[in-house]
Parts: sequence; C-alpha cells; structure tokens
Amino acid sequence: MDSGPLARLVAFVATPLLVIPIFAAAQARWSAQDIFLFVGAFGAMGHHLPGMIRAYSDRALFNRFKMRFVVAPVLLLIVCIGSAFYNVQAVQLVALGWGIWHGMMQTYGFSRIYDAKASATAAERARADLALCFAWFVGGGVALSDALSELPGSLLRKRWAARAGLRYLGYPRGSGRSTCARDGSFRLAPMERLAAGPRGERR
Repeated sequence: MDSGPLARLVAFVATPLLVIPIFAAAQARWSAQDIFLFVGAFGAMGHHLPGMIRAYSDRALFNRFKMRFVVAPVLLLIVCIGSAFYNVQAVQLVALGWGIWHGMMQTYGFSRIYDAKASATAAERARADLALCFAWFVGGGVALSDALSELPGSLLRKRWAARAGLRYLGYPRGSGRSTCARDGSFRLAPMERLAAGPRGERR
C-alpha cells in the first residue's frame, strides 16, 4: 500500500529534523551516556534482532550461508575481546568506518529504488546519487565524530583523499580541481571548526 509522498518525506528525509529536537530535550533531563545506553539497548536491538531471527530461523537461508552465519560471529567476538584486552584502537576505527559505509549504502539503495520507480536508471544518475550520499556521510562524520577529529595526523586533510574518492565514484582525474579541491587541497576548515567546538578546543 502506497503511503503517499508526504509520509515518505517524513519517514525517510525529515527524520533527523524530528530526532534532533527530541534528543535536545532529552539531554535536559538525562546525561548523554544514559541516552546512549537507552538507544543502544532498544534502538540497536530493534534494528538487529529481526535480521538475526530471519537469518537463524529460516532454514533455507541458513543452509545457504551456513559458514558465514556460524564463523563470522565467532571471529567477530574474538576480535572484539582481543581488541578490548590489548586496547587495539584500530578496531574502533574500522567499526566507525563500517557504520558510516553501512548507513551510506542503505541511503544510496533507497535513492536507487526511487530512481528506478521514476525510470531514472542512467549510469550518470547512479553516480550522482552515490556522490551525494558520499558527501553527506563523510562530511557528517568529519564534522561530528570525535573519533575522526582525533585521528593522528588528520589523514583526511590529505589531497589524495578527495581525489581518490572522486575517482572511486567514476569521475576522471582533475575533477577535484573543479569541485571540492578546486585549489588543490581538500578544504575541511568549516568542518574542523565544528569539531573544535565554540572556543576552538579539540573535543
């Protein structure tokens, strides 16, 4: 049943506009850690549990990917316990990168579904969708993530990061000079100011 464009706009596009004031109001009553634990306990469980139920209760699906469903959780548990025991920070960076990638590709999938319904299936449209999602998620991660803002050497300032991203998205060499790297550098100054806080200190 089609819920209509307004309902889809609220559900898929305007959700952050609804969530931000809710969290702002919640911070007046609870600490950020309490909110994080609440979202982790209920939000993450509601997000992951249905997929796990289907993966391990659907016999045909489980038999098709048995090795993946059995070995991957065990390996992940070993890596997480080992990283916590030996304080391996790289695992947290990988998890952060995977989370951004996972959310970006889900958003990209939604955009391609709507493009397909509108018969907009050209390769150029697909690349434009991916570039837009890439800019949103990478920009948001750099601006708001303490983990990214504290990377040693601030690797994201390197010019090759912008150019490699553009080449990955299918744009030719030199595209960076006319887009995000027009003067030969990947300008992150506005994002860095957001990450630095109101007084310029690194958080």
